[in-house]
Amino acid sequence: MIGIPRKPLPERDGSRGSFHEEFWVKKVRLSVKNRLPCKAARGGESGWRLRFVAIMPFAIALIGAAPQHAEDPDWPCQQRLVPRLAAAAYWNGPLDMQGDWQTDPEVTDLVRLLFQRRVDNREGLAEIANFAKTASKDRPHRLALVFRGLVEETDRERADLIEKLKQMGRRQRELADLVARLADELNSVPPNANGEGADKRVDLQQRHDFTARNFEEIRRTVRYACETPVELDARLGAWARALQQAANAAAPG
Repeated sequence: MIGIPRKPLPERDGSRGSFHEEFWVKKVRLSVKNRLPCKAARGGESGWRLRFVAIMPFAIALIGAAPQHAEDPDWPCQQRLVPRLAAAAYWNGPLDMQGDWQTDPEVTDLVRLLFQRRVDNREGLAEIANFAKTASKDRPHRLALVFRGLVEETDRERADLIEKLKQMGRRQRELADLVARLADELNSVPPNANGEGADKRVDLQQRHDFTARNFEEIRRTVRYACETPVELDARLGAWARALQQAANAAAPG
């Protein structure tokens, strides 16, 4: 399990689109080289000194921004990376592995319904209870099929999410490295430089500031998006408990 969600995620409509698509509508695809602002007029040297002193600690902090415990250097989240879900983590005891959940229309409909973002916890539990009550035959087996379908769908969604988070993690590291290099270059130009040296310092300062802002933008997006796998795990856990409880109650003997 990745962990317990700390805050709710934004709602989405009832279509069966990607669960996490709201986080990637505004995906950050930054190219510092192509998006650098025009060179501004040079300000006073005392002003540049103050800005440089203020930004240097931030640049150093960027290098240590990635989670230190991550086994994958591209994983940007504080939560432990769990690439694949294990059904045993949600279902206590033996799990009926017979059959294909997609061949049972009623099972498939329930899986699709529970996987929709608009279905809250109370509605989902009511749907599971209603299915358990009205299933015409072999209820324990069919409830297990619903669980297996939810695990499969959740795992597929998480895999896509994890890959996108890794892409953003790589971009984070690239920007952190770039900020550090720009800080070193800026530090190598004397604050009281004249002529071409002064122009170079202005250009480096602009590039440094712009890259640092881009890094902060990605950092905020990643911090929020890292909660999405947590939310997926929590929903699956809630459905699994209800399904197993209903299956146990319907079991003969």
